[in-house]
Amino acid sequence: MAKSGFGKFIVIGGKGWQGPSTAVPLPLLQQMARNVAIPQTISTLVVSIPGSVTRPVPLWIGNDFQEVKESLSYTVEATGAGGWMINTSGVAVSTGVITAATIYYMYVGMDSDGTLEYYPSSSPPSHVQGPFGSSAVWAHPGTTRDKHWAYTGFFQATTTVPALAQLTKRGFIYSNPVPTAMGLTNLGQDTTVPAFEDFSTMVPKHGVECSGWMSGATDAIGTETFIGSDSLSAQQFVVSCNSLAVTSPPNTNFGPVIPDSSGYLWSMSAVSNHTGGKANITTIKDVV
Repeated sequence: MAKSGFGKFIVIGGKGWQGPSTAVPLPLLQQMARNVAIPQTISTLVVSIPGSVTRPVPLWIGNDFQEVKESLSYTVEATGAGGWMINTSGVAVSTGVITAATIYYMYVGMDSDGTLEYYPSSSPPSHVQGPFGSSAVWAHPGTTRDKHWAYTGFFQATTTVPALAQLTKRGFIYSNPVPTAMGLTNLGQDTTVPAFEDFSTMVPKHGVECSGWMSGATDAIGTETFIGSDSLSAQQFVVSCNSLAVTSPPNTNFGPVIPDSSGYLWSMSAVSNHTGGKANITTIKDVV
């Protein structure tokens, strides 16, 4: 018979200690922030989770807790080559993966016999209602999915050939060795009010923290370019240029900023007659 109230303590004893304890609701456990990141490696075409018996990777896959004790890898295929992916409904289908130079999200699912599947999707993770649901927040959002898909990381396709950005991951942090792959120019051009900057094909869209460097415009002394997470905080970070004669305006670091669910950051400028600044994202802190 279920006891009433999770806050009611019961005495549990082990070999080294005995005392009042309580049960933790499964939905709360599944939504707790991870204190150990999911490892991921990316080569020119292969994305991997380097799990092993000496370094198991703990995952909530729906209501099942798993320790990945093997290396999971996925080779990215071009359109029409027959590679597996998860569609927006949450169903694994045999089709080409890279249809655009954009961000793709990796998921792990489990068959009825316990076999793990590791596939990408163009859908960012979230928590929505649907079959095979659970309280885990970072999961595939498809509402007709055929199984639960746990989010494990992302990669950026830089071309549809395909080719992958050589991001490296340490802990929760992805480092980008080619900043222009996640960069925009003419930041805050001709606007003294906040305007969105579209990073949707360059960075994930599920609340990651982005940092990088930005440069000011080539304009009059005192001209300033700003960048921020949203329209109300568009002036989180600022860089100034020196003069009209400066062809390489000074750089300054910014971040963290958090793009919205559309992949937008926001910028503005102090005057409206310059060419605009530049922003390049060099590190991304993920949620897993």
